[in-house]
Amino acid sequence: MRSPAVYRVQSGRMAGDGTVFYRSVNGVWLTKKVPATYLEKVSKEEGKRNDLTFLS
Repeated sequence: MRSPAVYRVQSGRMAGDGTVFYRSVNGVWLTKKVPATYLEKVSKEEGKRNDLTFLS
């Protein structure tokens, strides 16, 4: 069984490159797709420093 991973979305870069974002009624920002080039894997060590919870 694989361990889950956490990814950071480089949304500022996406917006700068022309990606359109939409805000839902409940305030969540959405877009149609996030290409892999805008994803950055967060290490477990960084997640711990930033209070992210990793499931094991």
